[in-house]
Amino acid sequence: MKLLTIDEIFIIKSLIEISQIKINIPVALDKCYSIPMNDGGMGSFKIIYPEEICSDFGELTTTGTQIDYSDHGKYVNIALFIDRNFIPREIDSFVGDSSSLTEPFKIENIKKIYLI
Repeated sequence: MKLLTIDEIFIIKSLIEISQIKINIPVALDKCYSIPMNDGGMGSFKIIYPEEICSDFGELTTTGTQIDYSDHGKYVNIALFIDRNFIPREIDSFVGDSSSLTEPFKIENIKKIYLI
């Protein structure tokens, strides 16, 4: 578990900003942590708030927002998932060729942020 990076926070906030769903952020994101998910290194992670013990948040739903991202020429799709209380819980990342990310997320590699 590590603190969210500036780039991860930017991605989360960007997806929240355009969402048509009112999303609750219980604690400032710079106080939150991430745990990598078992996705073959594609960059998905769980968002963990301070004082949380559990990382199983039950059924999650998408916010209907996405980011197109380029990882050294590889297409990456990034989406935000929330729990039933509208709290951000996961960033789901899918690399188009199913390979691992070459490096951690960087703001400058964002190509497009949009509603689906």
